[in-house]
Amino acid sequence: MVKSLISVIISFLIVIFGGIFEQNFLSSSFSEMSDVFSSLDHDLKSHTATKSEALEAQLKWIEKKEYLHSFIPHNDIKEIDLWVAETVAYVTDGNYDEARKKTIVILELLEQTPKIYSLRIENIL
Repeated sequence: MVKSLISVIISFLIVIFGGIFEQNFLSSSFSEMSDVFSSLDHDLKSHTATKSEALEAQLKWIEKKEYLHSFIPHNDIKEIDLWVAETVAYVTDGNYDEARKKTIVILELLEQTPKIYSLRIENIL
């Protein structure tokens, strides 16, 4: 009986601390990516963004998403992938206005996606 109770308590603590770790990791990862794409957006606003800057932002996203696949569904990541790829294509073509529109959507996705997986009342019910 005591062993069962201890096992349940340990399992409960692992779940709690795992959830805390997951939330912190998701928040910091998406915040880091928001900073990268905010910088790109700033340069798009002033029409000074370069193809290499857009590719660098895409590369940072690709590196980060390898770890995110462990925590969130592939479809959510794929959606951001598509917007990032479109942004790079528009920057390459010199179409800064369209690239900026895509970047604004990326920033919104980077803000909203972690909220979907947080422990909030609307996600529980």
